[in-house]
Amino acid sequence: MDKLAESDSDDDLPSGWEERVTTNGKVYYANHQTQETQWEHPYTGKKKRVIGDLPYGWELTVSDQGLIVYVDHINQKTTFTDPRLAFAIEDDSYKFVPLKCRFDSSTTTLQLLHGKDLTGKYIIVTGASSGLGYETAKSLALHGAHVTMGCRDVKKAELIASKMIDNSSKVKLNIYVKHLDLNDLKSVKCFAQEYISQGWPLNVLILNAGEMFPPFQKTVDGFERTFQSHYLGHFYLCKFLENLLVASGYNSSENSRIVAVTCEAHWQSKIQNASDIIANTLNPQASGYCPLEAYCNANLCKLLLVKELNRRMDKKRRQVYALYLSI
Repeated sequence: MDKLAESDSDDDLPSGWEERVTTNGKVYYANHQTQETQWEHPYTGKKKRVIGDLPYGWELTVSDQGLIVYVDHINQKTTFTDPRLAFAIEDDSYKFVPLKCRFDSSTTTLQLLHGKDLTGKYIIVTGASSGLGYETAKSLALHGAHVTMGCRDVKKAELIASKMIDNSSKVKLNIYVKHLDLNDLKSVKCFAQEYISQGWPLNVLILNAGEMFPPFQKTVDGFERTFQSHYLGHFYLCKFLENLLVASGYNSSENSRIVAVTCEAHWQSKIQNASDIIANTLNPQASGYCPLEAYCNANLCKLLLVKELNRRMDKKRRQVYALYLSI
């Protein structure tokens, strides 16, 4: 073999080379110039293989010509490239080396869930009709999860859910819309009771909804809107669904999870210790209202909720996480 130029990446291939996968997961390399194949990477000399099932919605087929073809039923596309190649590992140590994933600010939700089959997982996403909540709900459903969208604007959410289903005609999506207005505690209670009445388990509760910098306004319950939509409404929801989360964790091979979407703006909160947690700070009147301060305080409260729930639930098959976003 001719000496090849050096490369600083295991993923690079010389011009005219192609990476392929056998039906049993072994990676091989085809040189189109010489019409030859080999098991070793032409630069590194390493052997690789892919492990695990194909991502949700994908299927391996063999053409009449004997070629391996991968069918993406979700996007209705076909390719000769195994989607697992991005996570290929060295062949001689695949049982011990974790998959190498590269995530950054450009990573999409579909990439994060690559190779995951969430069939049988029941997930609630609040504020799922737009933005991050929408992308989260869509990606979870596309990977087999049973997703309930908790949204204030039901008509908008139902239209979005219908489009998701229509755009995934070859993959059945289990996605449902239920009314949830975090700025109305009666609505929160009704949402939780309706969900429980369905007889569904609950594996993941994603606390995503929340208003950002609204003009001053009190909710029907008498609280400032930012504080209630980010923290108080979600706290109330957690209390109603707590027993279901715990029971679902015991009945599953994995712990149930609560994921709170927060923001690093909590660093700007003026709350420094317990004595600062007073009604006028968390639930200000119009004269003392600052949208940014209310937003920072609400995110800090949500983080404190995560910390306390983890402390109380560390032995009850439930885990609580905070997901940071940039303001």
